[in-house]
Amino acid sequence: MTIKTHSNRRILSLLFASAIISIVLNSVIVDRVCVLLIFIACIRLGAKEKTFINPYYLFALTPLSLIIYVNISNFYMMELTHKTWVLAIINMLAFIFALSVTPSFKHKRNFVGGGSNRSLKINAAFLFALSLLGKVFPMFESILWLFAIPAMVCALKTKEKSMILLVFVYILIIVLGEVSKMAILMYCLTLLISYDKYYVVSAKQNKRIKLFAILGIVFMVFAFSFANKDRGHYDADVGISHYTQNGVEWQFSNSLFLPYMYMTSAWTNVQYVTETQDTRTYGLWMIKPFLGYLQVDEYFKQEYSLTSNSSFNTFTFITCGFKDFGYWLSLLSALFLGFFVKKVYSRYKVSQSPFDVAIYICVGLAVAEMFFSNHFFMQSYPFTIVIVMGIYRFPKRIKG
Repeated sequence: MTIKTHSNRRILSLLFASAIISIVLNSVIVDRVCVLLIFIACIRLGAKEKTFINPYYLFALTPLSLIIYVNISNFYMMELTHKTWVLAIINMLAFIFALSVTPSFKHKRNFVGGGSNRSLKINAAFLFALSLLGKVFPMFESILWLFAIPAMVCALKTKEKSMILLVFVYILIIVLGEVSKMAILMYCLTLLISYDKYYVVSAKQNKRIKLFAILGIVFMVFAFSFANKDRGHYDADVGISHYTQNGVEWQFSNSLFLPYMYMTSAWTNVQYVTETQDTRTYGLWMIKPFLGYLQVDEYFKQEYSLTSNSSFNTFTFITCGFKDFGYWLSLLSALFLGFFVKKVYSRYKVSQSPFDVAIYICVGLAVAEMFFSNHFFMQSYPFTIVIVMGIYRFPKRIKG
């Protein structure tokens, strides 16, 4: 047993002990301390990874969003009960536990990659073309947009200036059009993870990616002023006047209000669902992506309907598990997600294939937004990219 494993076990043991104390003492203050320990554990476990953009750091946003949760408006938010804090704690702990103990891919296997720079360029061009077909065939856009990610990774892996420029031009064109905050985050992660994978070979470059990550966070905050696909440009000063009419008490910069609400308000909806929609779907949320592939998910619209407390209508990663399996067994869903993420992440670490990198980018995006929504079951693209890349690589495997 390695020192790293011993250290991880100590961290997990501390988290389990703090969770038990939190459950027994029935104190929101203790609950908040427990979530703080989970956040610190994510940072400690992430620091042990050689890869900077790792799932522990990405998931740290989830306990952080709960730590900073304060009811600034009874219209949009609630005072979270001890029961809600415990539900969050057991699910976050289950995800971290599965992420830590799931066996990794240890050795390079037959991971089909882009091959030579010429092959990478051909793959990049073809995949970019496939992604743009979504504009021509809107009914397939939910799948075709995914091809843009491996296209960008292939181009970046060449390390040729012309291909790197192509990636930035592509991103610029998309950003200048209608773009969502999720898309902005996806492009930031694509650049960061590709740089981390193919460009970081020295301590200096390792420090540089940390700087890039900080700049990415700052960029995401400012993205709220233009990355509003449905509402167009958002003026923070005008917007805050609308929210203060509903009793919002906000003492900080107006430009930080919406980022804060997006970061925290989903926890209100977790509590709202547990109090007003406490019925079971018995695994339907977990299999929703596959029902979608079979085009039969429409038959379960009522089961997939969730009502939010206000216009902020996201539910964190927890609500799907709660609806499927109830309060305590909701952690089954979190355990599965931890297992899935670990398998994808460990494969990414030992593979040089741009297709495995693209898969991890999509899964990393979903992990980064677990405080916000369950993109695994609600939007399903983390599973779709695995299937799509498997199909895309299949002829290459046969060829040898």
